[in-house]
Amino acid sequence: MKIKILFLSLSVFCFVYSAKAQEAGIRKGSRFALGSSQFESPNFFEIPNQKFLFEASGMLLYGLNSYIGLRADLQFSYTSVLAKGQLYDGGLFNEDEHPEEAYKLFSVNLPLVFRLSTGGSVLRPYAEAGYMLQANLFGSESRTFENSEMQSQYGFEERSMNSLNNFGSFLVAGAGIELKANAAQTYFLEARIYHPTGILGRVDTKSFTYSAFSIGGGVLF
Repeated sequence: MKIKILFLSLSVFCFVYSAKAQEAGIRKGSRFALGSSQFESPNFFEIPNQKFLFEASGMLLYGLNSYIGLRADLQFSYTSVLAKGQLYDGGLFNEDEHPEEAYKLFSVNLPLVFRLSTGGSVLRPYAEAGYMLQANLFGSESRTFENSEMQSQYGFEERSMNSLNNFGSFLVAGAGIELKANAAQTYFLEARIYHPTGILGRVDTKSFTYSAFSIGGGVLF
């Protein structure tokens, strides 16, 4: 937990300090996005349906020239999954049962991407690619059986995910378009995909991770 708090504190400090610099070529902005995540784990009996993903972030964009830029976000995200778990043996007097596996995850992310864009004065399409470090602030897990005896033996109510890794990482790619409203403000709409490069944690020694897709937008100043 101390590592997570230190990482978050340093991220906020660096972001605020950089935003105040306001040097030539640097723009700051905000972004909100909605999307879906696809969890993967041996704990699932079948591939779960895609689940809701929410993102909110502040961002810095440094333009090296009219076509090439570097972007950094300080991004908060939330996602969860509810899916059918592996079959459990109910014993002599109970039927076998698939429980419901539920995970929730709150994280702060630092996507760092390289941007290529056109030099249009009003509309500027762009594409981005890079790497994202994820600090997992909090995760929860639960396992629910319909049969009360099996629930007391194998199940558990929502609890903190003790085997959640402090950090995870993703490859990031995206594309979007900017609309210059005036000399001070530029609006943008974009789509992003996230591909994991490792596991995020474990439930009963079995790993889990997720990939994600989001569509969002915001404003640059």
